[in-house]
Amino acid sequence: MSTTLLDSSTFPSLKTLDSSLTRVNIVEKLSQLEQLPRELLRSIIGFARENVFALRLTSSFLRSLVDDYVSSPKCILVDDLVFTNIAENSDESPEIAAHVSKSKSALFELRMMMQLRTHSFDFNIRIKRGFASLSDHPNIYKMNFGPSIKDEHQTMLDCVGKRVARVTLNNYNNGRFSIDTKKLEDLEFKQLDVALDVLCSLGSNYLMNTIKAHKIDHLSLSTREIRIFDQESFLLELSSLVRSLSLGKRPDSKENDNSFDIPARVILEMFSKKMDTLCLYNRRNNGDYFPPQTAETLREKLPLLGKHIWFQVTVRKFPEVFSKTVNDHIVRGTNAKVGGTLSVKHTSRLGESYSKYE
Repeated sequence: MSTTLLDSSTFPSLKTLDSSLTRVNIVEKLSQLEQLPRELLRSIIGFARENVFALRLTSSFLRSLVDDYVSSPKCILVDDLVFTNIAENSDESPEIAAHVSKSKSALFELRMMMQLRTHSFDFNIRIKRGFASLSDHPNIYKMNFGPSIKDEHQTMLDCVGKRVARVTLNNYNNGRFSIDTKKLEDLEFKQLDVALDVLCSLGSNYLMNTIKAHKIDHLSLSTREIRIFDQESFLLELSSLVRSLSLGKRPDSKENDNSFDIPARVILEMFSKKMDTLCLYNRRNNGDYFPPQTAETLREKLPLLGKHIWFQVTVRKFPEVFSKTVNDHIVRGTNAKVGGTLSVKHTSRLGESYSKYE
């Protein structure tokens, strides 16, 4: 990953910005731009996100407006907040990284400066911005706070704000989650991605509590091994809590690593609950989620549930590809180099893509 230090020449320090405005007359005459309604000005800031540092230099009025905009709980700047722990049997705190789109990076860096202005903090040393040179990739911020800030995780969360689009938990710690749920309790998010080496009862309880506490809408769960005694109850509870569910094996899974064993009747019951989207994938196509007979049952019965569903699963190659419409659902079987895909998707949802969760 290409990593660059936070560039203070591009985004001037907050101290410099503040001192440059100390000579502004408090009773200065408002410009025509500043006389616009506040809500319209906030919309302009939203469209000109990449120029907020220059906008702050214009006047004390606009500086205050920009700072209020950046500090607002309604302002979602982080697309994905990623917690990663790769040390097995370790109680060390996980690494935290904030994924921010290029268009919002200036706003996020301004928020960081505002949150950390009271600390003795050298941004050029402590904060690194990854993938800055790739225009189609979000910036990834990893922060080395050091001894000057006692609670590094909480300070990071203060910079992130109260709302993020998605939280990702990469936990390779023998099924134990290293992030305390209290660290997330004040954070609002609707998408949750989880990657585990082992899914056991301890991890499933943690997962359920997190989903309930944050009212998660979409869950993506990938594992290498499953050690849950009652998989059926686990899956039925998940389908009653989330609208969209994606289950699969981790990329490093081996062929003999077990995955969810889901009979057709369980999938049909899952769709009778809150869930209307289910994706079952196998990144390396090691084994199948369903034998041909099970896939055939789902192919016939899913379009008749009376619900606008989207179901997709990796299967063995079909003898021949097919595509037909049944009860306003497109039922399609496709083949790739390794394995095939069965898809059942309501016509009203043809424009949807899993990429919105990625």
